[in-house]
Amino acid sequence: MADTNERTRIGGYISVRTVLEAGTREVYGLLLDKNRLDKVRASAYHLPEKRQYEALERITASRGISVETIAEDEFAARGGCESDGGIAAYVGDRSFAAEGEALESPVPFTVLLDGIEDPYNFGYILRTLYAAGVDWVVLPHRNFFTASETVIRASAGASELLRIAVTDDPAAFCRRAADAGRFIVSTAKSGEAKNLFSVRLKPPVCLVIGGEKRGISKGILEASHVTVKIKYARNCAFSLPAVSAASVIAFEVAQKLRLL
Repeated sequence: MADTNERTRIGGYISVRTVLEAGTREVYGLLLDKNRLDKVRASAYHLPEKRQYEALERITASRGISVETIAEDEFAARGGCESDGGIAAYVGDRSFAAEGEALESPVPFTVLLDGIEDPYNFGYILRTLYAAGVDWVVLPHRNFFTASETVIRASAGASELLRIAVTDDPAAFCRRAADAGRFIVSTAKSGEAKNLFSVRLKPPVCLVIGGEKRGISKGILEASHVTVKIKYARNCAFSLPAVSAASVIAFEVAQKLRLL
């Protein structure tokens, strides 16, 4: 197995299997807790776990990925924890598409994330976008994939399944997307923002979702065709957290685009 000091360690069946199947990262090797593996194999029960091990065995064998079974104490010494379920892998950096590929792709629903402040929120939002049927996610070059283990686990692997492109300049991307025929929709708290639930949309749409604190940059707002906000049932002195707001907005836009 490759030098683990230069690799990202991920743990848990869902995270590991998704990375293996998605092909968005190089996988250097699989780690299994031998004690747990032997216990599952010897048991007349644990059928779901048995199927998990069988699935991992098939995938790693087909791709020629090494599998190392190690004692429980060594698994823990290599960063293992109970939530890993005795399964971990060492992987490389995630690969991304160039922004031009996202711009040229004739799809109805693109999302640009700008200013999400926390890797857990980032992962949860990616999970939401995948479930809502988003075709492309565009990110700034500086993003939370530097905390890949957290993002993969928080997104339940959706971070690996989404088509993701990166851009050096989110505002410029929005201008180019508009020139390419996309309708740019940004979220905003301003009084000029329209009620999300009453605005009419038709594909292709590029939805911009910002963070709770920083919001969306002036350059992106200037490139937007419309800004929207969630209409609350009560007058609130607070806003929904980023994950909740992103879920409401993404599914409402998906509904308007007839993706649901």
